[in-house]
Amino acid sequence: MKKLLFVVVCLTISFTACREDKKSEKKTEVKTENNVNIETPQGSVKTDGDGNVDIEIKE
Repeated sequence: MKKLLFVVVCLTISFTACREDKKSEKKTEVKTENNVNIETPQGSVKTDGDGNVDIEIKE
């Protein structure tokens, strides 16, 4: 009986944590007035004035 109660408590805690994570998610809006180009050895990030972002990761 104690094991069953423990499992129920653990499941309740995990479901509560999942709901809190979903509440804290926010959509990020990106707008730039000019084009942005950043290139590194690991990849590149390019944006345009409409807020479109192109991320390329080199392997």
